Amino acid sequence: MSECFNSWIKDERDKPVLQLLEHLRRKIMVRFCEKWDEAEKCNDSITPYARETLVTNEYEARKLQVIHGQGEWYETVEKYGKKFLVNVFNATCDCGMWQINGLPCKHVIAVFMYRREFAQDHVHWYYSMEAWKKTYAGNINPIPEESRWPEYQSGIIEPPVKRTKVDRPKKNRRRAIDEPRAPMATFSKRCSTCQEIGHNSLTCPNKDSDQ
Repeated sequence: MSECFNSWIKDERDKPVLQLLEHLRRKIMVRFCEKWDEAEKCNDSITPYARETLVTNEYEARKLQVIHGQGEWYETVEKYGKKFLVNVFNATCDCGMWQINGLPCKHVIAVFMYRREFAQDHVHWYYSMEAWKKTYAGNINPIPEESRWPEYQSGIIEPPVKRTKVDRPKKNRRRAIDEPRAPMATFSKRCSTCQEIGHNSLTCPNKDSDQ
């Protein structure tokens, strides 16, 4: 998500903060307007992304064999014998896609085709046109140029006082308590007593014997 956002604002990301915020305001304002117009022109009960996904999964679902178990349990068998269990009542599938994204996978759609039901009736509300319109129902109005803003009297906000700490600033990164040691750290130490690698003279196991 961070990479996508940085790519979205790459033309203005090096600008001062006020210019960056103004750029973001315009982009969000245009996006909300475009998405709202797109939702108004759509005559479906679910979003275009959800419809495209259902069409693709329906094509793959026609290749599956459905075996009805007891109650709401169904078994789908693929071409090479791989099987997935589907529970319609609990809205679960062994592949896990139905639980993750809320869209019926090919195994679930095969079951709905067996039951003569429409898969779109079992799509999560997140993909409905109602949810889409509520997402972009907000309004971001244009604002005039800064010179035409009304005057506002307030106290001058000063930056926080910077206090220089005593002692030389540390450059090495401090390791966390539960962070493992560097893999090459134990091999970079050579004992000055026994000349072996892996420890120093303070922790040398041969120190007492030498004395």
